[in-house]
Amino acid sequence: MKKKKVRIVCGEFRVGDVIEGYKILEFGRSWRGKEVSPSELHSIAYRKCRCGREPIFLSHELCRNCANRIHGEEKKFCYAYLEDEPEKQPSIFKE
Repeated sequence: MKKKKVRIVCGEFRVGDVIEGYKILEFGRSWRGKEVSPSELHSIAYRKCRCGREPIFLSHELCRNCANRIHGEEKKFCYAYLEDEPEKQPSIFKE
């Protein structure tokens, strides 16, 4: 069975933290890459980027991959491996 994993920026979370309701069990492979801030990527248009992908983001007139490669900030990413079942939130109501 494949473990559930998500890509994160290294150092933003610790083992035991919860992402989207799932507790982080461990961290995996890490790598360096570039990423544009999500706040910069808005207003999409279904036109082809110069690389041939679509859609493009009007803020850069590029697809996400090209925008990250050309304008992105260097970051260190890693995979966070999550538990199989979501964390149960304590009920605020008496049972």
